[in-house]
Amino acid sequence: MQLDSIAITQLQSPGVVSVELCRGTATPIPELPGVAPVAGPKGPPVYSAATDSTPCGGDLVIRVPADRSAARKACLPAAASRSCRLACAARPWAGIRITVKAQAAGAKPTVISSVRFSGRVLYPASPAAYDGM
Repeated sequence: MQLDSIAITQLQSPGVVSVELCRGTATPIPELPGVAPVAGPKGPPVYSAATDSTPCGGDLVIRVPADRSAARKACLPAAASRSCRLACAARPWAGIRITVKAQAAGAKPTVISSVRFSGRVLYPASPAAYDGM
């Protein structure tokens, strides 16, 4: 996926301190034996803060910088799927890593209720890539 933004909803004790982008899956996916896990994030965090001022029940919205996402890169009308994949393949993200601060002893933990993404998804040219899943 090519990300424009990430929205994290925290219900209790907001405490997100960093969000990092990962190029591949962190663990093997049994249904996709040809996809090897990729260790760790790539590049600096897209969000890093000593404290999180998001109100309880509010959204922490992180805008992904244009140099980290090719989501705004234009696709040619003819063979758009192929042109997008070729032009933008250098910047797809497969996952994110969210780090939250440890709360003081006896304090309520950080509770994240949802993580939403906006951007564009790159699909394979042939739906046959999903056969056998």
